[in-house]
Amino acid sequence: MRRIVLILLYLTFTISISAQQIGLRNFSTIDAGSGKQNWDIDQDEAGRMLFANNNGLLVFDGSQWMTYPVSNNTIARSVKYDPERKIIYVGASNEFGYFKYSPKLRTLEYHSLIPLVNKKYRNFGEIWSIELQGDKVCFKSKSQAFTCKNNLTGIT
Repeated sequence: MRRIVLILLYLTFTISISAQQIGLRNFSTIDAGSGKQNWDIDQDEAGRMLFANNNGLLVFDGSQWMTYPVSNNTIARSVKYDPERKIIYVGASNEFGYFKYSPKLRTLEYHSLIPLVNKKYRNFGEIWSIELQGDKVCFKSKSQAFTCKNNLTGIT
C-alpha cells in the first residue's frame, strides 16, 4: 500500500512538472497594450486570435498585438470571424458591425451596421453574442436580435 501511495505521488509530481513545460505564456495588459478585460474570443483562418476587448477589437498574430476601436469607442463584447466573407463581426454597446482588411490602408477598417437599424430600435444595450446562420449573421443583445443577410445591406 505504501508503494502505491509513493508511486502515485511520484506520478502526480512528474505530470505537474511536465505540464509546466508545455510553453504556455500569460500576457499582461502592458504586453497587449489594450484594455484589462476580454469578453469573447475567436480565431481567423490565418491563426490570429481575435478578442472582444474593453478597447475594441484586439488582434494577436503570434508576435504583435493590435487594437482597433469600434466607431462609438465602447467596449467590444462579442467577436465572430466569418471565413466565407473574410470579415470579423464585432458587437458593442448600442453598436455592431464588422472589420474588413483594407489593402489601401493596410489595416483593418471598421464598418458600422447601425445606420441600417431603424432609429427606434437603436437603444438595445450590449451585443453579447454573434451567430453565423448560413447566409445570415445574427447579433444578439439581452432584449433584441438583429439579423443581416450576406449582402450586409439590410437588418431585420
